[in-house]
Amino acid sequence: MASFTSPKIIENCVILWLDDNRNFSTEDNKDSIAQFRSIVNAVETFKDIDSCRQRLTQLKNEKVFFVVSDTLLNEIAAFEDNFVQLSSIYVFCSNSAVRTDKIKSFRKGRGIFTNMTHLCNELKTDVRRVEKNLLCGDTISPSANLTDNDLPPSFMYCQVLKENFFKLEDDSDAKRKFIEYCKSQYVGNISEMKYIEDFQATYDRESEKKSPIWWYTNQCFLYQMLNRALRLLDIEVLMHINFYIRDLHEQIKRRHKHPREALPPVVYRGQGLSKSDFDKLKTNSLQSFNNFLSTTTKQPKAVEFVRYALHNPDYPDSIGILWEIPIASSVSSVPFTLVEDITAIKEECEVLFSIGAVFRIKSKEQEKIEELSLWRIKLALTEDRDSSLTRLTDHIRRSLGSGTGWRPLGQLMIKMGHFSKAKEIYEKLIIGVAPEDKLEFIFLHNQLGHVEKQMGNLTEAFEHYQKAINCSKGYLSPHDSQLSSIYSNIGVISKKLKRFDEALTYFNLVLEIDRSTSDPNRLEIAVDYNNIGSVLDDQGKYAEALNNYEKALEIKLAHLQPDHPSLANNYSNIGVIHRKMGDCSTALSFYEKALAIQKKTLQPNHSAFITTYSNMVSALHSLNRIDEAIKCATEAANIAKEALGTAHPETKRRKDILDKLEKKQ
Repeated sequence: MASFTSPKIIENCVILWLDDNRNFSTEDNKDSIAQFRSIVNAVETFKDIDSCRQRLTQLKNEKVFFVVSDTLLNEIAAFEDNFVQLSSIYVFCSNSAVRTDKIKSFRKGRGIFTNMTHLCNELKTDVRRVEKNLLCGDTISPSANLTDNDLPPSFMYCQVLKENFFKLEDDSDAKRKFIEYCKSQYVGNISEMKYIEDFQATYDRESEKKSPIWWYTNQCFLYQMLNRALRLLDIEVLMHINFYIRDLHEQIKRRHKHPREALPPVVYRGQGLSKSDFDKLKTNSLQSFNNFLSTTTKQPKAVEFVRYALHNPDYPDSIGILWEIPIASSVSSVPFTLVEDITAIKEECEVLFSIGAVFRIKSKEQEKIEELSLWRIKLALTEDRDSSLTRLTDHIRRSLGSGTGWRPLGQLMIKMGHFSKAKEIYEKLIIGVAPEDKLEFIFLHNQLGHVEKQMGNLTEAFEHYQKAINCSKGYLSPHDSQLSSIYSNIGVISKKLKRFDEALTYFNLVLEIDRSTSDPNRLEIAVDYNNIGSVLDDQGKYAEALNNYEKALEIKLAHLQPDHPSLANNYSNIGVIHRKMGDCSTALSFYEKALAIQKKTLQPNHSAFITTYSNMVSALHSLNRIDEAIKCATEAANIAKEALGTAHPETKRRKDILDKLEKKQ
C-alpha cells in the first residue's frame, strides 16, 4: 500500500517511489521525499507492487517518473509496455555493485543511482524537458467546416478562455485566495512553500522586478500549476489562478506595445510531435498554441529540445519539429515580448507569447542540423483581421450565445459533453452570487438542472429546477419566457420518472406561456404539442396523443420545408400511435414518410434508421408481409452493426428479430 501520498495532483508530473524493503517514515527517507517534492509536488511511495500498479492505472493525464529499488526490477518489467504514462525509470539503491546492464534492458531506464543528490539532478533535468514538450497545440485545416465537431475542443476552450478571462472584473481579494489555495495544495512541501511565501510578499503586477513574467519564467509552483490547468482545463485551478493569467497577459501586452529593446527577427521552439499530429501540419493551416508560448532567439537552444524529444524513449515515434517564427512585424493577433531583462532564468534568451497564439503554417521542410534529422516548420503571425481566424472566433461566439466571464465556458462544456466540468463551473459561480441577484440564481439553477439531467441525476436536476422556480416568484411574471424553459425541463424529468400527471401539468404550462407571448414562436409551440402527445402516449390515451401529434405536425408543415429532418420524428410518432390503435397500414405509411426524409438528410448508417426500420418491421409483421419485414429487419441489423458495433445490446436485439422472422418465412 502507499505509505506517503501528496495532496491533489496540480502539476503535469508525478514521482512514484517503489521499494519493498525501505522504511519511508525514517528521517533520511522523509528528507529524500522532501527533495523529490522540490522537483515535483506529487510524490507517492509504495512498499508493494500491486498497489503501485493500481496507482499507475489511475494516472491517465500525468507523466510518471518511477523510482524503484534494484530488487524489484524483474517484477516491473512489463510496466514500460503496459503504462504509456510512464516517462522514465530510475533505480535507487545503496548497493554500488549493482550491474548496470540490469537497467539497460529498460528502454526508459535512466540509470542506477546510489546518491540522492545525483538522482535529483537527473530528475530535475528530465522533468523540465518533459514539461517543455507538453506543449498544447492544435492544427486547423483551411478547409475545416464551422461546426463544433470539426474544431478541436482545446482550441475552442482556449479561445473562450482568452476572450473571457481578460473581461472578468478585478477581484481585490483574488491574490489572497490564490495563496491560501496554493498553501493547501503544497502543504508539507518546504521548497515550494518558500516560493509561495515569497510570492505573497513580493508579487507586483505593475513592477518589473517580481512581476508576472518573472514568476512565470521562474518555473516554480506557479508555472507548473498554470501549464497543467490550461492543458487539462482544470476548472478549480483556473478559477483560482485567473487573476494571474490576466496580469501575465497585460504585462506582455504592455511590453509588446512599448518594447524596451529591438526584437530579434526570428524566434524558435523545439518539440517532438507524434506522427498523427505531424501529418496534420499542412501549408496554409492555422496552428494554435493553447497556453503561454515560450520561444528562444537561439536556434541551438531549440534544437537541444528536439534532440531530447527524439532520443527520449518516452516518445518512441516522435518526429522532431523546429518551429521558426519571424516576429519582425509588429502586427499580431496575440502580444509577445522579449523577456531577457526581467526573466528569472537568464540563459533561455526567451520571447514569450501570450495565451492562445495562432499562426499560419507557411512551409514544411525536412533538414539535418548537426546530424539531427528534423522538420523546420515556418510559421507566420496572424492579424486580428485574418479572415480564417475571424471566421472561427465569430463562430465560437455565436454558438455560445451571450454572456461574459465564466458563463460561456460553462456553455462550451455543455456543448462538448463535459458535464462534470460544466457543473463545477456553475457550482462555483453560484457561491458568489449576491442574494438580491435573482436573475443570476435563476440562470445558474436552470443550468445546473440541465447538467444534472444530462448526467442522469434526475432527482438533483428536479431540485435545481424547483429552486429556479422559487427564485422567480415575485420577480418574474407568470408568463415569462424563462419560466417556459424551466417548466419544460421539469416536464421532461417528471416524464422520465414516470410522474405523468405532473409532466402533463408542466407541459401545459409551457404551452400556455408560449401561446401568450406577443409574437409566438410557432415551432416552439409545435414542440409543446409534441411533448404533451408523448406523455398522453405513455398514459395510453392514444386518441388524445394523436390529436396533439397532429397539431405539432400541422404547425411544422406550415413553417418548414417538406423534407426538414425534424419532420421525420413527427411522422414516426404518429405512426407509432396508429400502430398502437391497431391501424398498421396507416402506421406504415407514416413510417415510410419518415424514412424518405431520413434518406435525404442523414448519413446512410445513422442510428435513427434503426428505429425507423424497426417500426416498419413491427407494422409489416402485423400485416403478415413477412418478406418485406425481413428486408427492413436486415437493414436495421446491418445499420446497428455499423453504427453501434457487434457487441452492442441493440445490435443483438435486431439480429434476434431478423433470425425469428427468417424462421417464419
